[in-house]
Amino acid sequence: MVNIEPKELLLLLKQLNSEILNISEMDFRYSFGKLILEQWLGWSRQVGEGHFAIERARKDILLYDDSKPPLIVSVIETKKPDYTLNLGDVEQLKDYLEEVGTAKHAILTNGKILILYSFLNQKIKKEVCV
Repeated sequence: MVNIEPKELLLLLKQLNSEILNISEMDFRYSFGKLILEQWLGWSRQVGEGHFAIERARKDILLYDDSKPPLIVSVIETKKPDYTLNLGDVEQLKDYLEEVGTAKHAILTNGKILILYSFLNQKIKKEVCV
């Protein structure tokens, strides 16, 4: 696991912000995956040693471990960059975590704000907000 420094993440979010003005949520999903997950954290979209999948359905980005079969370890909920995050989004994320059952971490982001949550015993807890 990569040790994420909040200052480094903030710089990446600023770079991401410059690329995502006036784009759709789906386009933002792909930009987030490429810049943050692939380029910065070294995750791949290829099944194998930890990978991520960009979904078109309810759960936006799913991160998988390298077990056989792969288990979902994190859920990322993206919102359109001009969208204001709210408590309803946190509830939506909690619902996704309950559906998945194996994820212990989640991210909620609109590209300007990124909130990292932990999920344990059916409770969601904010850990970091940048």
